[in-house]
Amino acid sequence: MSGCDYNAGVWLSAAGIFLVMVGAWFVAYEVVNQFDGPTHSGITPYGGMTHITKLGTFALWEAKKNRAMWFGLILITLGSLAQLAGLFY
Repeated sequence: MSGCDYNAGVWLSAAGIFLVMVGAWFVAYEVVNQFDGPTHSGITPYGGMTHITKLGTFALWEAKKNRAMWFGLILITLGSLAQLAGLFY
């Protein structure tokens, strides 16, 4: 004994809580960092219906947002599994 009780289950649960917290921030990326600027443009041919398309900068921002959200969901899942594993370790 080194004078310090090392309980791996507690540390595993603590690491899981940390992963869940970080993952929640990645999922909340859109709320924290909203897109600033025009998102769509429309072209109306003479006598026709308006054709609306996403602007390139908005499409890139949406892709970045989706990657951040997926990464956050993965971290939350891994963190939750680590917390569960810490209970049974």
